[in-house]
Amino acid sequence: MRAACDCGTCVVEAQQAPKVRFNCHCTICQAFNGDAYADMMIVPASRAVVKNEDWINYRKYKKFRFPPPNLSRGRCRKCGKPFIETWGFGRNHVLLFVRAARFERPELLPALEAHMFYEHRVRDIDDDNLKHEGYFASEWAMAKMLVHAMRTGPDRL
Repeated sequence: MRAACDCGTCVVEAQQAPKVRFNCHCTICQAFNGDAYADMMIVPASRAVVKNEDWINYRKYKKFRFPPPNLSRGRCRKCGKPFIETWGFGRNHVLLFVRAARFERPELLPALEAHMFYEHRVRDIDDDNLKHEGYFASEWAMAKMLVHAMRTGPDRL
C-alpha cells in the first residue's frame, strides 16, 4: 500500500492495508486539512516506511483545553499539502495517520467505521456509521477500534 502527497515527494509504503478508518471532524483536523473532516487511516509505523521524511515539516497543533494525545502533523515542504500525522513514542509504538485519499489503491482500504468528534461537524453526514461526540467518547471509540484491529485477523496491527 502506497500513499503520497500531491507532488509525490513524500511517500508512505505500508506492508499491509490499513485496518482502521474513521472520519475526524475535530476543529484541528478541519484547520490542518482545510476540509470539513479528515477521512483517516491508521498504519503502525513499525509496518511502514516513510520516504523523504526530511521533506516533511512537522508541527503540533493543540487546543489547551484538550488533554493528550497531541499528534505531530506534517506537510510536504515542496507542495505544502497536509500529508501525515504521527502519534506515539519509539519506533514500535508509533501510529501513522494518513488520509484515505492519499492511498493509490482505495479499493484495498477498509470501509469507514465511525465519525469522531462529530459535535464539530460542518455538515450532517447521512450514513449508518457510528457518530461519536465529545472528546472522551471519541478517544475511547478510537482506542476500541485499535484494540479490535490488534486482536483480529492474520494481518493484525
